[in-house]
Amino acid sequence: MPHDPNRLEVDKDELCACGTDEYLTYRIDYQNDGDAPTNSVTVTLFNTTYLMDNTIQYQSNTGAWNAPISQSLNPRQFTINYLGTGGLPGLKQNTDSYPRPNPDECSDHFYVKIKKADCLPAGTLIQPKAEIKFEGALETIFTNLDETMIVSQSSKCESCPYNPRCPECSKKKKSCWLANLFKKKK
Repeated sequence: MPHDPNRLEVDKDELCACGTDEYLTYRIDYQNDGDAPTNSVTVTLFNTTYLMDNTIQYQSNTGAWNAPISQSLNPRQFTINYLGTGGLPGLKQNTDSYPRPNPDECSDHFYVKIKKADCLPAGTLIQPKAEIKFEGALETIFTNLDETMIVSQSSKCESCPYNPRCPECSKKKKSCWLANLFKKKK
């Protein structure tokens, strides 16, 4: 099954309206499809509206290659250093200097955890994306747009609890049977 090897995936696709102290964890996958190894990869998060930059947590090494990750002065930018590993191989490399690697060897990933803003109303969409730059490559790659929707009622038909810390939240709750009745009429 084909898929984009450069992607961003979030751990929660729904959160209740007016929630507080909630974190989202993003997995960022990337693949070097060039014709040579790369010594570094720079990943920058964009469209981080509703995410709090000052709460970003990230792992110190990547998942597959165990390459060290550093954060720049921009809290949403990360550099992965592959110098100590001989470089992240390129999928299209096939020369005496750079023999063809196994495709799995050309990929890596890491996780970023970020707190979402508190007291978001239902209907808010959190949809960041990542920009991936391989050292020496001319093009920039953007990941897909995985998303988290803020909902007033979960897909399991559970109303979100009232939160007194969020004054704009309504104390009124719709019961499941009432919500289902309106769904059937449409």
